[in-house]
Amino acid sequence: IYTEVNIIVQNPLVSVIILTWNGKDLLQECLSTLASQTYPEKEVIVVDNGSTDGTIQFLRERWGSQVSRIIENPVNVGFAKGNNQGIHASRGDYIAILNNDTKADPLWLEELVRAAESHPEAGMFACKILLAHDPTLLDNVGHLLYPDGLNFSRGRMEKDLGQYDREEEVFFPSGAAALFRRVLLEDIQGFDEDFFIYGDEPDLGLRAWLRGWSCLY
Repeated sequence: IYTEVNIIVQNPLVSVIILTWNGKDLLQECLSTLASQTYPEKEVIVVDNGSTDGTIQFLRERWGSQVSRIIENPVNVGFAKGNNQGIHASRGDYIAILNNDTKADPLWLEELVRAAESHPEAGMFACKILLAHDPTLLDNVGHLLYPDGLNFSRGRMEKDLGQYDREEEVFFPSGAAALFRRVLLEDIQGFDEDFFIYGDEPDLGLRAWLRGWSCLY
């Protein structure tokens, strides 16, 4: 007796968190590129840090059907706390954080999830970030920790000649665009909210490493 069994493989849900503060003019392009992603299983959460430029009204009128949730803070609570709010409100197995001034390549989420599913030992995933005003130049390709204790953007201001077009280990991803496993963020309890802005990414990366997680670019 032969039988056919149809197995449906469900793509893991990715929660994309966009933190914004008076960024209404930036969000249209950012959200448009998210809407064009080839990866289907995603939810978009926008955390607004007390904007006064009409951001909330704009989101409701233009993007109400595609933004899963809008979190409204009466004041600017900073990068770490704002992203933590988005993480707590999210449902995805993977959490992507994205700056409001970014434009995501259509394959951005698909390639990050492919890498994550292929490398279960890694919990953080960095991606190639190019400068908006000159896409031939790199903003960063992940971060490294140097002997003097400082961290710097790898590849900063280099011409993108394909020299970083390979998967490799880095210290931690840029907070401008990154993917994390939910289990990692739960393990280290998210971002340290003592950091209002700056310092939050290396702190999170270091705590993740100390817990045995690695970062893949």
